[in-house]
Amino acid sequence: MLRVGFTSWGRPDHFAFAQHRGSDVLHTGSALVCDIVERSGACCCSDCARCPTQARHQAWFEIHLETALHVIYDTEEARATRVDFFYDDDQAIAAGRRKTVWASEVKHIHSEADFCSFVCATHDTSLVRQLQQHLAQSTKTKFYGLSGCWMSAGWDHVCVIASHPHGQPKKITVGRLTNERELSPLHRYFIYSVDTCPGSSGARGAVIELSKGKRSSRFSMRLLPPHSSRLGSREINVSSASVAGYAQPEIAGLLENIRFNPMWLNSAIW
Repeated sequence: MLRVGFTSWGRPDHFAFAQHRGSDVLHTGSALVCDIVERSGACCCSDCARCPTQARHQAWFEIHLETALHVIYDTEEARATRVDFFYDDDQAIAAGRRKTVWASEVKHIHSEADFCSFVCATHDTSLVRQLQQHLAQSTKTKFYGLSGCWMSAGWDHVCVIASHPHGQPKKITVGRLTNERELSPLHRYFIYSVDTCPGSSGARGAVIELSKGKRSSRFSMRLLPPHSSRLGSREINVSSASVAGYAQPEIAGLLENIRFNPMWLNSAIW
């Protein structure tokens, strides 16, 4: 989960919270961990930044994340953002499972696509090991259940999003990918019927697809761009352009027929 504690003076008028420019009004969002890079030299995390250079940790890690641009607009906002990892349930804080790191810098943005990549710095090797284990596990996704159940329900493009609505612990919602549209020759965005709320922005969804062959069927999964409630202002439940809005789910009685291994949700999206 992202807790953004400052609104940049540079935030555009058409972005959420633009009216709070220059203030510390809190807004929240979600993000995806994409990579972890080991660094050497003086650590630049928020704790070490207060120490003399010679007193800083000399081995540290840079955590790369992606979110929606309207959640974190620039480095000024990033430096006021707390990134909460493993905020999975109501007991996470009391049990000490939630771990927090301050963001440090925005690396790349695409304004039209509502996309932002940023980094955190940390010398917490325990946190890094946890993240690395989960990232590795996310590549071993498996799906269970009879493909006939999926096909008979018309669910050949199931969409799943893990996010932090209203700054709450992680929630997993399920719907369906309903459309794909072209924003430009290089950018596409996706429309889906998955429940989301403010705070879900920046979360990464995944589409679980069923390809039906002559003799057998197989499942596959692809990640979507960050969720954006800004792109396409009249539409809800929309992703940012592939570099989302809000609707009602269509799955009320279908969940009992859908079984999948949720490890990738625990490992890849926070």
